[in-house]
Amino acid sequence: MGTGLFKGNLQVMVGDLYKRPELSGKRDAAFSIFYMAINIGALFAPSAAVKIMEYAQGIGFSKATAITAFCRRLRLVGHLDDHLFRFAFHLPPRRR
Repeated sequence: MGTGLFKGNLQVMVGDLYKRPELSGKRDAAFSIFYMAINIGALFAPSAAVKIMEYAQGIGFSKATAITAFCRRLRLVGHLDDHLFRFAFHLPPRRR
């Protein structure tokens, strides 16, 4: 799948942050920081993946899968909680 779709959407989000005319001078610096963060992540990703793999092999893949499922459920609860909070206080939905 790659990261083409992922990075393209983030570029638009960074651009939207600095859409106002008074912030347009900071847009270039924001994109520089964005690309620097992407490259730093690419630098450390291989060693992080190896460490995560070694950890998963150490505790067993069934436990690693259970941890992953638990984290996904936490994220789902957080997502639903945000929607319920916005509904309860009559806030508009987040712009996507």
